[in-house]
Amino acid sequence: MQSCKRSSGPAGLGIETRGRSHVAFDETIARLDDRIPIDVVVSVPAHHGRTDRFGAYRAAVSEYTGADEAAVIVKREVPERYKSVTKAARRALREGRFAIPDDLSGLNVLIIDDVVNTGSTIGALADAAHTEGAARVLQLAFAANQSP
Repeated sequence: MQSCKRSSGPAGLGIETRGRSHVAFDETIARLDDRIPIDVVVSVPAHHGRTDRFGAYRAAVSEYTGADEAAVIVKREVPERYKSVTKAARRALREGRFAIPDDLSGLNVLIIDDVVNTGSTIGALADAAHTEGAARVLQLAFAANQSP
């Protein structure tokens, strides 16, 4: 992790994708940082061979809050039909799925994900942050699947 200074930047983080600004994301990060200082930001890693979709979001959070970005290592890939396995099977696959090769002792960690379907992926990343000593793990997703 690289050390950063906390900035006093504007509330707008300036994130844009496909020509659209993400005002809700900007406001959420600003409000969150006012209440709980974010020390480290991570995101769910891209699937093997795919582009990292969260780099701009991590960079914006880092620039606005002064948080460091930490790398995430995928220790175990999940089966192709992961979302269709039982809850118990997902929980078993969650253990040890990710690792964060940094000491997070006493730090507040923000995890960014796009969609939470079962919660297993973001939960596995939260487990990895706690394993490395994170004091608090905050989870931010752009959407949640609420189907029963």
